[in-house]
Amino acid sequence: MTKIPENSDLEQALLGCILLDKNGLGVLPALISEHSCIKEYFHDIRCRVVFDNIVRLFDQNKKIEEMFLLNEIKKNEGTEEAGGTLFVVNLSDKTPSAHNWKSYAKELMDYYIKRKLLQVSNDTIALVDKEPDASTVLDNAQKQILAVAQEHSRSGEKDTTVLVQEYLDKLTSLKNNPNAFWGVTTGFNNLDNVLNGLKPAEILILAARPSVGKTSFALCVAKNIAVNQKRPVGIFSLEMSAAALIQRLIHVQAGISRDSASQNVKAIGQAASQVANAPFHIDDRSGLTVQQITAAARRMHHQHKIELLVIDYLQLIRSSRDRGSRNDEVTEISNGCKSLAKELNIPIILLSQLSRSSVQENRRPRLSDLRDSGSIEQDADKVVFLFKPIDYTANDNDKVLPVNLSVDKNRDGISGVTIDLTFQRNLTRFIEAKVQV
Repeated sequence: MTKIPENSDLEQALLGCILLDKNGLGVLPALISEHSCIKEYFHDIRCRVVFDNIVRLFDQNKKIEEMFLLNEIKKNEGTEEAGGTLFVVNLSDKTPSAHNWKSYAKELMDYYIKRKLLQVSNDTIALVDKEPDASTVLDNAQKQILAVAQEHSRSGEKDTTVLVQEYLDKLTSLKNNPNAFWGVTTGFNNLDNVLNGLKPAEILILAARPSVGKTSFALCVAKNIAVNQKRPVGIFSLEMSAAALIQRLIHVQAGISRDSASQNVKAIGQAASQVANAPFHIDDRSGLTVQQITAAARRMHHQHKIELLVIDYLQLIRSSRDRGSRNDEVTEISNGCKSLAKELNIPIILLSQLSRSSVQENRRPRLSDLRDSGSIEQDADKVVFLFKPIDYTANDNDKVLPVNLSVDKNRDGISGVTIDLTFQRNLTRFIEAKVQV
């Protein structure tokens, strides 16, 4: 019988790091953000119960202190499930310093991965006895092993300088304050005049059908704020990689298409330097929950003082619910993002998909087209739609496309305003044309 890989002393030491974190190191947010399966690291049931209750305190924005923790445990599982009062109060003595959390977490992750691999082995053995087709057994084993490998290799926030340098190396090889009343300005003057900028604690929903350019528009706004205004911007990209985002930002800044990049390496290099020196903070992990995004955003805000958060996009955020309707899941996600904006007191641009209704009915989008839940409209302070003009017939050869941007909800200002944009397809860049009221 194979011994189960685990180390209760290390688990207690990691909990001790969380309880000793009195100097704002952000141990718990970092653990939740960087280790998506952190709860599973705790094999000792006592440690898992304690961690569950620590997270409950964290979600309630309460201090992680022993008395609060004991009270929370008592209200939920009961002190006996957590090993007793003495077990909990002694956790802080299990480590000399909260600074050791990274090492402890890494070691516990190794134990967790070994347990997962052991589980895969046992599942495969059981399937061999039941499944006559060897290819089915092999396919199932490969899928499970790949899932473990992907979990092990996942990383969080990416270093922009490294990403830029990697892209520059590829190109080289080819050739051998605006008024504070307005809040954060988007760099699109007509839009800023309508919205009065992006205000703290507000959610702006940027919604569109696929391939209309919502990611490109959000990146243009992020670029205007981080590069032009030098204001820190956090980006959660659940669909596109950080490297791809950086490449887009470089080309938008340079005004040079990818096709001609190798002939304009100097200009690309200048733009890359500007992007590298801009305060972007990108997390490109997929399948994040609202809780994980919240933890990572808190850490970004604490370390980098981000003034805007972009989340791309709502329907890719994973729900923490075990069961329930999609409407319930999206309501949880929308409410969580709104709470995050209020907690950090910064604006959030939350991208969202639209239903097919507007396309099928050949009309402009409306608020009821927001996909999956009416809570999206309810939680949003501002709702902006991107859509192709009704009378426009797309041509694959067009390098410049007309796109409408309409402000359909504006809690503190006028709505029903449409702004004509021009989308430069080869640059994935938007520019303004005129306003229609």
